[in-house]
Amino acid sequence: MRVYGIAALLCACAALAGCSGNSSPSSSASPRASASPAGTEGASPAPSAATNAAATVNLSVADIPESGFSQVSDGPLAGHPQTDQRTFASADGSVIIEADVIVESAQSAIAGDYSQARTAAHGRVAAVSSSGKPSIGEQADEYAGTTSTGKGLVAITFVRSLTVDAVLVETAGAADTALAEQLATALDARVQSYS
Repeated sequence: MRVYGIAALLCACAALAGCSGNSSPSSSASPRASASPAGTEGASPAPSAATNAAATVNLSVADIPESGFSQVSDGPLAGHPQTDQRTFASADGSVIIEADVIVESAQSAIAGDYSQARTAAHGRVAAVSSSGKPSIGEQADEYAGTTSTGKGLVAITFVRSLTVDAVLVETAGAADTALAEQLATALDARVQSYS
């Protein structure tokens, strides 16, 4: 099992409240500062798909079933190889999507990675209104509710083959479980197509 800092894992949604490399919001960052409609400001260089399987299978703008989204960031989780974290934002910044992929080389590492990802995702939902185990991947957990600032948030983690995956959807209004499940299903299909 690789050790990923909980702050780095699933932190892009926290960037809306100003994540500064720890799990607590930073008071110095402005909300949606990195969510530019052009999707270029603050974006990290994309990992090479030739050397990073996670970058190959992660979601793209084309996988989002609604129009008006742009990619805001893309890069490895905490600098670890064979990981990818992408963030997308709606044009008005009212919806932020994060998709994370961790590719392992051995099944023995999956349980620890999944436990850590699930804990991090659950921790992002400050007030859980519902939870469940959607039929996505080989194992999945879903938490829906609100963030500490009252925004809607759905966090889904799942395992497929040698990957641990997470999809988070943060909205200005109520948590959008349907969109989160559509995106997690799309990510699962992409992982399966490369397995």
